[in-house]
Amino acid sequence: MRLFPYHSGESAVFVKCEYLQPGGSYKIRGVKEFVATLSPGVRTIQCLSAGNMARTLALVANPFGLTIRALVPDSIPTVKEEALQSLGVKLTRLPMEELWNYVEHPDRLVNNLDAAQEALLHPTVSSALTEGYQSLADEIQQQLPTVGSVYIPFGVGGLALATARRLKEI
Repeated sequence: MRLFPYHSGESAVFVKCEYLQPGGSYKIRGVKEFVATLSPGVRTIQCLSAGNMARTLALVANPFGLTIRALVPDSIPTVKEEALQSLGVKLTRLPMEELWNYVEHPDRLVNNLDAAQEALLHPTVSSALTEGYQSLADEIQQQLPTVGSVYIPFGVGGLALATARRLKEI
């Protein structure tokens, strides 16, 4: 995904249009890496999602016949819920406080998985996800080696932290 220049006065700003990625977000970077590293016996992947992670995971994992279970906020819009279900994602709606508790304490989910057949794609502790996200920094460095500043939106923080870590390394 290339950088697109936007000129404003004397400054040049380059924008990385991750919404053009398959799945509509940067998450494809990490999800592809995560699925590629799964143990052969894994048949089900569980994730925490407001929609984008589960959608991207379904797009990547469905061709392999994997089952996707997503814990989603109980406030998820019907249109997102129906879109995820149309991709075969099995949803469990939770109050946001409970869902966020799993973000902060992934062990509470991991302890309930059958490790031989199930995997957890967690937004902050899945190392393969982070590795995939770091590819954004590699592309920025290759396409714009003299970059002065990088601005990254921050949600849970996986993309921002992975990109910052990699940019510091290179």
